[in-house]
Amino acid sequence: MRDQFIAKLQRKKRHLDETAARDFATVTGMAPDGFISELRRMPLPAVAAWFTQHPGLSEILDRQNEGPGPRILVSEHEDALHSIERGYGAASQPQDYIKAFADFISSHSNTLPALLTVLTRPATSPASNCANWPWNSTAPASAKPSSSPPGGR
Repeated sequence: MRDQFIAKLQRKKRHLDETAARDFATVTGMAPDGFISELRRMPLPAVAAWFTQHPGLSEILDRQNEGPGPRILVSEHEDALHSIERGYGAASQPQDYIKAFADFISSHSNTLPALLTVLTRPATSPASNCANWPWNSTAPASAKPSSSPPGGR
């Protein structure tokens, strides 16, 4: 029990503001580190008796930090756009990305439960029409992605 309390006290002491640290020293008669050392030396019944006689310490430790709160950093410099790039992971073209994705689906279809669920849906399911999936090599040309990016660029 004493070790648990000391661990909690160690955590709390890091967040004591100036007022709480001063109040802590007033109640205990010493700084938090000195008090922790003293608690380690005291027999367990003496620790319990000390806290019974000094109930105000828990209120000090439970205070929320009344300071200004976390700092918010704001940049004052002007933003600048350096470049625009399309990314397809390790692939250089959209077709390469789609082929890599199809290979992933094929190689993991029996090991990933979510893929297994999607790939084994009943034939009446709208998702069962796999012929139009872009990575299906038997899909009609209209269902396969075009080699040009969206917007015709």
